[in-house]
Amino acid sequence: MKPECGEAPRGLEALLKPGGLVLFGEMHGTEEVPRFVGDVACHASVQGLAVRVGLEIPSEEQGPLDAFLAADDAQKSQADLLLRPFWMRDVQDGRSSKAMLQLLSRLRELRRSGAKLTVVAFDVAKSADRDGEMAKNLLAALSKGAEDLTLVLAGNLHVRLEKGTPWDANYTPMGWHLAQAKLPVTSLNNSYTSGSAWVCMGQNAVCSAYPMKGKDKGERPFVEHAASVENGYHGVFHVGAITASLPAVESKQGAGINVQAVSLRAQGDAAYDAKQFAQCAKHFADAAQVDSSMAASDAYNEACCHSLAKDSDAAITALQRAAKHGYSNWQHVRRDEDLAPLRADARWAPLMAQVRANLMAAAPPGTNAELYGLYLDDQDDRQDESKIDWAVVGPRDVKRLARARQLLEEGKVQSAKDYFHAALLFHHGKDVADFQRAHTLLLKAVELDPKDGLARWLTAAAEDRLLTQQGKPQRYGTQREQVNGKWRLVPVDPSVSDEERAKWGVPPLKKLQTEVEAANATPP
Repeated sequence: MKPECGEAPRGLEALLKPGGLVLFGEMHGTEEVPRFVGDVACHASVQGLAVRVGLEIPSEEQGPLDAFLAADDAQKSQADLLLRPFWMRDVQDGRSSKAMLQLLSRLRELRRSGAKLTVVAFDVAKSADRDGEMAKNLLAALSKGAEDLTLVLAGNLHVRLEKGTPWDANYTPMGWHLAQAKLPVTSLNNSYTSGSAWVCMGQNAVCSAYPMKGKDKGERPFVEHAASVENGYHGVFHVGAITASLPAVESKQGAGINVQAVSLRAQGDAAYDAKQFAQCAKHFADAAQVDSSMAASDAYNEACCHSLAKDSDAAITALQRAAKHGYSNWQHVRRDEDLAPLRADARWAPLMAQVRANLMAAAPPGTNAELYGLYLDDQDDRQDESKIDWAVVGPRDVKRLARARQLLEEGKVQSAKDYFHAALLFHHGKDVADFQRAHTLLLKAVELDPKDGLARWLTAAAEDRLLTQQGKPQRYGTQREQVNGKWRLVPVDPSVSDEERAKWGVPPLKKLQTEVEAANATPP
């Protein structure tokens, strides 16, 4: 019996070729992405193609996966599969979600309907070069059927075709390794409108269903790609709105997840986009009532919706609630245009003081509180650079810089964040000696915390600024200047490679030049 594949996504046909290799980069933990890949496998099979589906599952699970796909008893084989270690982890990301299990079940049914289809588990549990090892596993599978169409579903970082990320210049993704093998690879990143996803965040991998906001490209799935690579991919595959898919086997972190609250937050985002601000406020207020785990952010979003609905009292009350629950994004709240009508209110300043106090209380252990405060004051003075009164800000800069020098001399600058905060103050100094000191301090910040992407980028920017002040070409291309009303990059040292830029989190020179062209094309 011919399988039911549903409507083919627009643009899919170009991918369905014998011997093709298509990498689908996802944010793990949605219902829609595994379903999309299942649709693609189905349409390819109906056209008579032999299909290989690669999944980011440890290769140790290959035997049990093969047994599941070949078993006659679907219920028993699924129960056996879910007893495997991969599905029973205490902390589970979206790779072991209900949607992934449904994808495997669908692939099983395709095989039983006569499709020539195999599944490859290519992940490695522990490796110093995980992406390189994953690529080797896939290449070994590809060698067994060169004419098969291979569809690979993995995290979107793994399928990138370019080296480096802003936080790790040396990162070499699986997709890059595959491209070096001269294979006909197409890499696509996931696109979606909004909704929710089961995501693991932070160093402690806190997994939960979180609201997600994408780009409004409609609800109908499609594929859009080009021959050239931009930002690591050939294009996107769009799935419309997304829905969190929880673990197939309830994990310890997943126990008791409040799906109702996740749904309410997604409804709040949708109401916001539709400019239905009263409903938006109600959805976020209701979410906080049924789930206190995100009380601060729910109250903040509620305040934004009340403000846009022109209910200032309700907005202030919600903001007070957010501050009470620890809301600390001081830099954002001061710039958020949703809250602009509230800034003339007498209650605004005390609220900002509380949010700033929350931010300082959340600083990493060992952070010098006084220096952190000087840094925040510096950023506050530069909240809107087009409106800076240098007659006022200039003397403040001098005082802040003098105090930073004293703290350095007293040995009170010790942590990576301390060096970063001090460097920003020197970066806003007035002479070459200040810029040189900023660069030296940033190098120390990066030495103490190599994963701080912002510190790495600013190190490059500080060196470029120092060189331009000395009348020399900049190294990386972070500095612009206006000539006759048009932006251009300050002359760049041609000997510096894009690979060197990537080490410091700076985009390729071509992209920097494109950004300058875009700035000139945008009306002031």
